Order: sequence, then structure tokens, then C-alpha cells
Amino acid sequence: MTVTIRTNPATSNRSVNLSLSGEAGSGGHAAHSGTRPVGSLAATQATTNGSGIFQTTYTAPIFGGTVNILSRVGQSNLEKVLEVIVAVEGLSELGASADYSLVGTTTTHPDNHYGTATALTNLPLIASDYLSEFSGAEILRYNDMSLVLGGKFDLSNNWSSGGDHSEHRIGINCDVYSGNVPQSRRSALTLIFAQRGTPNYVDETSSSNHWHLRFQ
Repeated sequence: MTVTIRTNPATSNRSVNLSLSGEAGSGGHAAHSGTRPVGSLAATQATTNGSGIFQTTYTAPIFGGTVNILSRVGQSNLEKVLEVIVAVEGLSELGASADYSLVGTTTTHPDNHYGTATALTNLPLIASDYLSEFSGAEILRYNDMSLVLGGKFDLSNNWSSGGDHSEHRIGINCDVYSGNVPQSRRSALTLIFAQRGTPNYVDETSSSNHWHLRFQ
């Protein structure tokens, strides 16, 4: 996004200094190791132009959360702060139900079941379809989806830009635990996945004990 510093009254050739800081605990990231990435500014020092304005570009990090852009003009001790919310729009939390359980919450990622409207509509239907077909079955366990503001879900809790959960960014994914689903029922369950908005699920049952759903 474009960041504009405007002096009032308009004053040219005034020095401008910008810096960035991240808000601890924002975006669903709590008590992480390392330093929160805050993105970057194309320029952090410059002077205002003939109209008393300085502009630069801010590039957000891949992690959701609150970033503060701090500005100081001239020799003044007065610091202005612009609060930027880095987020994927339109995510909501999947509510609890007797048809499924929500698992995977940790102290570092206490809110891990956020998704798009499509995901939130179909996940309860998948669970109820499964119970309808297999009466008395153990309910499905829904593990990680996306964090409260979306963005990179760093499973390692260290602000890693790579590694596991590379897709859990925009609210269209959910990991469904396979350990309590008998082999004899798995083909029927995966058919339910396909019929309920996630035909391109990934079968990771042999390596990670879950199906990785991808809602369209």
C-alpha cells in the first residue's frame, strides 16, 4: 500500500523518518520464538516535496497481525502512528458441534479454526453426512484450518516462511484426523469430501494421519 506523510501547513524539504513495529500476540500468533516479521518500507528516510508530502510503499509480511508504521517529521519529538491490520478478509470461526470436535489448539496458536464461508458451510455437512452413513461412528476431528486473520500458519512457532502448513493461509483448508476413521469407511468419507466442496483434497493419512481439505 502507499503511505503518505503530509505536513500541515505544507512545508517542503522537511526530513521524514519511518519505522515499523509489530503488535505482540496479534493475528493469532502468541508467545513465538524469534522476531515477528513486520514487512518492509521502500524508503524509511527522505524529505517532503514542494507540496509538503512524502510517499513510499509498504509491503506487508506473509503473517497476519497488526503492524504499526511510526513517523517523525523534522526535529519534532511528536511521533504519529498508523496502525495497519494485515489480514485475509472474510474469515470467520467454525463453531462447536456435537457432530465433530475441534482439535489442535496450542498456546502459540490459540485460535486455529477460521475459514471462508464455503468451508464453514461444508465442514458441518461433511460431519453430519459421515454420521448419517455410519451410525454410532466416532465423530470427526477437525484440526488446523487458518488463523484468525489468515496469513502464514507457522506450525513451528518460529515465524518460518516455509515448512508445514504452507496452504493454511486463506481459509480454504482443514486437516481432518484419520486415526479414528476405520479403513473400511475411508473411501466413503473421501467421497463425502468430494461431494461437499473439496474434491481436490490431499490424502496424507500415511505420513501425517490426516486428510488435507481444499474447499473451492
